[in-house]
Amino acid sequence: QEMQEELQLIFMDAVEDMQEYEHQLFLQNEARLRDYLESRGMEFVSVDNHSFRRIGAEAVYLSLSEEMKKLYLQISALE
Repeated sequence: QEMQEELQLIFMDAVEDMQEYEHQLFLQNEARLRDYLESRGMEFVSVDNHSFRRIGAEAVYLSLSEEMKKLYLQISALE
């Protein structure tokens, strides 16, 4: 059964509020966990995204069948 338009708007507002609240909780928990881990000696490092992608792509390519490698190269050429 369909909701009335007014109820749909109220519902969508509530959904947006819940998403924002969840996102704030996530960020708070992430910061708390990072602080905890750093206080225990963990060191966070910046990732070299270019190298990570290159090495990851190479590993994926090597795991493919010959037929899939052809398709992979075609898709890669589109990027």
